[in-house]
Amino acid sequence: MNLLLAGITAGAIFFVLVAISSYYILIPMKREYNDYKRITNILKNHEGMRPRRYSYAEVKEITNNFDKKLGTTHKGKLIDQTLVAVKMRNGSKENAEYFINEVDRISSLQHVNMLQMIGFSVDGKKRALIYESPPNGILEKFISVEDHCRKLGWEKLHQIAIGIAKGINYIHKETTKRNVRLDISPQSIFLDDNFDPKILILPDYIPHFETMSQKEDVYNFGVLLMDIVGRQRRFSENRGFHYPIWIYNQTGFGDERAIKIDEEEEEENEMVKKLCIVGLWCMQWFPCDRPSMKEVIQMLEGDKMPFVPPNPFDKLK
Repeated sequence: MNLLLAGITAGAIFFVLVAISSYYILIPMKREYNDYKRITNILKNHEGMRPRRYSYAEVKEITNNFDKKLGTTHKGKLIDQTLVAVKMRNGSKENAEYFINEVDRISSLQHVNMLQMIGFSVDGKKRALIYESPPNGILEKFISVEDHCRKLGWEKLHQIAIGIAKGINYIHKETTKRNVRLDISPQSIFLDDNFDPKILILPDYIPHFETMSQKEDVYNFGVLLMDIVGRQRRFSENRGFHYPIWIYNQTGFGDERAIKIDEEEEEENEMVKKLCIVGLWCMQWFPCDRPSMKEVIQMLEGDKMPFVPPNPFDKLK
């Protein structure tokens, strides 16, 4: 009797364990299948979509299992040997339909200073965006390594700054509802074979107020200009001072000797000074005091030196 009872108990426990295991195995499989069907149906409404859809397995193969980074992206290579940059968005909070709609919308944007999206992947909560990868890589390596700095020179860096500003201005004009995010950092700005800049643009699941988002981009552009000048002049935060504040003190009080690169190169000195002043305008404390990107372009391309702005760091005191 005891053996029979023990057998029944063991059988019941085994049945419960099998049922629980099946639940935790089958439910995710069913959810994954439902996600696949839903995404397939969504894509039927985007049959003319320009970027190609890749599976997550293909993305892993393209990136060689994500073994090499390129700034904020992963290096990749397509079957036809085309070099690509892959931006991962694992654990993404936006739903698949929203993501696909935004990918479709962003891929329709065309500008010489915008990185072109050529593919995407959506697999559960895993998202990937696949972009062209221009031959000269990212801006960061050219402002961090002395040899590359000499190769580019201040005139080319000034042209790069103008190109980035034009790319941002295009996005501000073409995207009235700001569900996109611009990554305006040296790690996410690519350079083509002519060293023309390409901006990385991403779909954003958090809607933004247009004006506020644009002013945030302006501020980040100012930070980028300071980063370019600061690294070129080999200054860093660990030198015991905040570099943008130091720059303001030089330009604001007329002591510009410290930001000169060469006493004999007046034209290049003027370029450096202009980059600094425009950067300070973009970093004004109140968003309403920052210029539009159209005004930024006018300052960078203008013949006259912009006026030195009010100290944007007064609020930090």
